[in-house]
Amino acid sequence: MNESVSSQNVERLERLLLLTERMQEELDQKDRNIEELKAQNEELQSLNEHLNKENNSGKLQALENDLQRVNGSLKSEREKVQRTESILEAYQDKERQAERMQKQALARQERKTAHYRAAAYLLGWYAATTTLFTAILSSVFLSDCKVFFYTLGKGIWFVGKQFLQWADYAGRKGSDIIVSPFAETVYWIMAGLVFICLLAGTGALLSVSGYKIGKVYRKYCWDMISVVVTLLSAAIIIYFSEQIKFQTGWNLLFLFLIIQTLYILIRLQIKSQ
Repeated sequence: MNESVSSQNVERLERLLLLTERMQEELDQKDRNIEELKAQNEELQSLNEHLNKENNSGKLQALENDLQRVNGSLKSEREKVQRTESILEAYQDKERQAERMQKQALARQERKTAHYRAAAYLLGWYAATTTLFTAILSSVFLSDCKVFFYTLGKGIWFVGKQFLQWADYAGRKGSDIIVSPFAETVYWIMAGLVFICLLAGTGALLSVSGYKIGKVYRKYCWDMISVVVTLLSAAIIIYFSEQIKFQTGWNLLFLFLIIQTLYILIRLQIKSQ
């Protein structure tokens, strides 16, 4: 009986030993697996570090390439700016030179114009003086001037006389309307008002006409050509007064005014084209 019990114990012990050995083997296997996993993990970490380094080096290279491209573009832009500045400086120099030349040309032109004006004024003064003295010595021209101004005075007197007649007519009509002791007063009031209105209307008409003619003359004929034409026409009429009077029979002063009127009309026609 004891032997059977001991044999059973021995078998149990042997089983326990086997289980223990198996467990030990499994533990050893697990330790080996853990070591292998640790080794693989270390390899993975080293690979990650290596990849990170390679990535960083690639990024750095890309950044360096970008920086080089940017530096190259900046350099080209600086060169363009420098070329543009040089072109601008050259243009400004040419502009300043052109301005100096223009100022010099204007100064020369002003000097020439001043000399020309001075010579023209002296010539005009001489021509006007000699023409005036010749006109004074010309009996035909003086007689035509007397006739012209006498006719002009007669015309003014005729117009004034007509105004007086119209004023008298208006006064008499006003006094006829009012039959009273104030008829004479009404006559003088009506006559005075009508005469003043006629004079004012005529004066205003002449003033406006003269202003318009003067404005047109200043706009189209106020130059040296007009002075030359005026002096030349006056000189021709005065120096050849006897021949012109004999051939045409016209009043010389009236002929001078006609020539001036035709000249103004010709200038207006030329300017309007």
